[in-house]
Amino acid sequence: MSLAAEAALIEARIRMLQEAIDKADTHIEVVSEALRHLRRPAPRPRLTAG
Repeated sequence: MSLAAEAALIEARIRMLQEAIDKADTHIEVVSEALRHLRRPAPRPRLTAG
């Protein structure tokens, strides 16, 4: 295999890995936001006179 062909193969793999990393980053952001939402204290119910 020529060096140019090997370089092209490596570049393609790098692109695939970068896409996988980007997807993982997005998933981590979504899960982190969901966890932040779950950790927020629940609003206290308002007491009404009656």
